[in-house]
Amino acid sequence: MEAIRNLLSLATPPRILALASAEAEGSVLAAIGAGAAGFLRKDHTAGELAGAVRTVAAGGTVHAPKIMKTLIGKGTGVPGMPEKIAALTDSEREVLACIGNGRTNEQIAEELHLSQTAVKTYVSRLLARLGLDNRPQAAIVAHEAGMVTV
Repeated sequence: MEAIRNLLSLATPPRILALASAEAEGSVLAAIGAGAAGFLRKDHTAGELAGAVRTVAAGGTVHAPKIMKTLIGKGTGVPGMPEKIAALTDSEREVLACIGNGRTNEQIAEELHLSQTAVKTYVSRLLARLGLDNRPQAAIVAHEAGMVTV
């Protein structure tokens, strides 16, 4: 986790996909909390891992289904989330749903007919308005709110 935090403190921080041999809840939450864009088990195929690396490099997030279930079961721990979601604009809710569906900024921009700069602004504003630290937490919120379609 310290390595993740150190890498993300660089002038040009990389996107990080954490790999582990076990899906221990503490490891998942610690990696995401430290800023990893994804978390997978090492037992995925080489093709699955390569695809996950490409997705994370493109700005997306990747979590194994069992890991996502663990994260959703744990929740975000942010009080008043339904009220916070209700206070979002329609466009912000659309972006949140896209994040929950695992879309990258590029995919969100294409789907919602926005510039990538506008999407980045929406994502930053969403995180701030919802009191979240990162996209994986936003994806969890979208799942918990029933906004996910895939």
